[in-house]
Amino acid sequence: MKVRQTKELKAVFDLEQREGLLHGAFRALPQVLEGRNVLLLDDLFRSGATLAEAAREILKNGRAKSLVAITLTKTRSNR
Repeated sequence: MKVRQTKELKAVFDLEQREGLLHGAFRALPQVLEGRNVLLLDDLFRSGATLAEAAREILKNGRAKSLVAITLTKTRSNR
């Protein structure tokens, strides 16, 4: 779960800055996740910073057995 608000990231292009903004933004509950296989879905993949931070929290502190991440993005076209 997200435990604090973060700045909107779509205008932040520097990977280190994105990682800094996301650090500590998620909390995984081991009583819910421990030993489970987790599917993590994100609507947009740009740098991978959000997925990486969430996955790290789920695997380390949530003690999930495994994690698979999927992203789905649709790019708008002005044709």
